[in-house]
Amino acid sequence: MSRPQNQQNEQPFAPPTWVHCNRCMTFGPTAHAQSGSATLLYILECTHVLCESCHLIAATSSSTVVCPVCNSSCATRPIGHNQLQSDVLSFFDSQKLLAEYDRVRYSLQFQMDNQRNAVDVLRERLTKQNRLLRESRARIEELERAISSYRNPNNSSSRVELTESADNSQDMYKDQLLLPRDHIIIAVLAAVFLIKHVLKPYIQLARQHPH
Repeated sequence: MSRPQNQQNEQPFAPPTWVHCNRCMTFGPTAHAQSGSATLLYILECTHVLCESCHLIAATSSSTVVCPVCNSSCATRPIGHNQLQSDVLSFFDSQKLLAEYDRVRYSLQFQMDNQRNAVDVLRERLTKQNRLLRESRARIEELERAISSYRNPNNSSSRVELTESADNSQDMYKDQLLLPRDHIIIAVLAAVFLIKHVLKPYIQLARQHPH
């Protein structure tokens, strides 16, 4: 018949052999020199370890001692299975600490990878939006200058230059969706350019030599 779970949990915790008294260098649960019983080790609040003999010398009460290593007045607990909290017990289990370290490391790596991917995507979107914004601003400025030039009939040279610039702007954005207003403006500019700078000489010639 198996033992109940609560009785199994009451099994004393055997510290690793490397655990020792930080004052007299007594290692692990060795036999006591006088009584022959197993030496009990204590862990102090300052994280130093004392054997039973050194603990008795340093004790100021049933639960506090003055640490002979660092002279700190602190609480103390025997190193036993039911007498230490789980976070303190983990100090003596390197395999458990390594497993916990791996779990935390993988979790952090997962978070960092996903955050890095998100930042890369957002940075790419921002770069694309900034490029489109600059191109749109340049296009608007060219069209505004062209419209302003055609409102001034005395600035014909500027009209030719700005019309060509508007045509180049149209070629630059031929793969993008244009608004109907953009089509109308470009068509008007092209028609005005054709009339003023291509057909005008023929019209003047026809007026000079009427039939």
